[in-house]
Amino acid sequence: MVSIGTPSQYSPAKLIGPNSPESLGKGEYFAVLKDGKTTLGSLWVKKYNNDYILRDVFVRPDVRRQGVATKLVRGVLEHLAPKESPIFAYVKSDNKPARDAYIKLGFRLVKKGAFQGDKYAYTSSIPDGVLVCGPPGTGKTSNLLKLLRDVGAKVDKVVDPDKLAGTHEEQSKKAVELLNDTIEMGEPVVYVAACHGLRTIRSILGRMKELKYKTKVVIVYTSVPTAIQRISARTAQPLDPAITKEVHEFFATKAEAYLTMPGVDELYLYNNEHNLTLLLTKKEKTITCMDPHGAFFFDVSKYC
Repeated sequence: MVSIGTPSQYSPAKLIGPNSPESLGKGEYFAVLKDGKTTLGSLWVKKYNNDYILRDVFVRPDVRRQGVATKLVRGVLEHLAPKESPIFAYVKSDNKPARDAYIKLGFRLVKKGAFQGDKYAYTSSIPDGVLVCGPPGTGKTSNLLKLLRDVGAKVDKVVDPDKLAGTHEEQSKKAVELLNDTIEMGEPVVYVAACHGLRTIRSILGRMKELKYKTKVVIVYTSVPTAIQRISARTAQPLDPAITKEVHEFFATKAEAYLTMPGVDELYLYNNEHNLTLLLTKKEKTITCMDPHGAFFFDVSKYC
């Protein structure tokens, strides 16, 4: 159990970190986690104006990577929650275990390269990780805002390979790198892509789940002739019709795998042949069919 102490109860000997303050100011706290009489971990909470800052989180070397720091920080968060004041922590950019632990607890990056390390702020909200998938010409980008509203996603950052410089291969590589960097920071994000590399997609979803994201996958369908017609009308991003057909046919062999793919909290299947029409949703393990006979990459009706 985490014990929380006040300035009047504090002495430097009660903490096991190397930078214990001589005293605590008004409104500050210290916390320890013990096993019997042995202190396993400790920290103290600095008060700065109306903010609380977690300082000197330290765990005994022989019990590290056993969840001690997580229990310690969680106990402090529960104690501070009723005060409804901002809570911050600083993490060195190369300290990946600490960064992961804070993100899983609900901290989100607010400033990189601050004096004491990257600055993270606590929030009780769960970040959305949205994948909007489908071959070229299905209308993913043009309908993006509507799709995000439909699935209830709150996302500011969009990663779209088509918006990046370079060849197709360079765009795809840059986009995955940017997406992974964003996930590592715990930021809400939407990734707009073909998503036919299932190994890459499984890796992305797996990492999102490790960092406590709410994962949502949206797949958008149109027929090949419609896709080719839409792409031919573009002034940018031209694509050979033969390649468009090839990508569509290849994606059609992969699309059904999303129905059973691990790490997907919510799945949405759309037909966008004429108007954006929701065919099926899967939330957790519950499938709901809106239009089971609508055209898609596979026969949706067999799941309804």
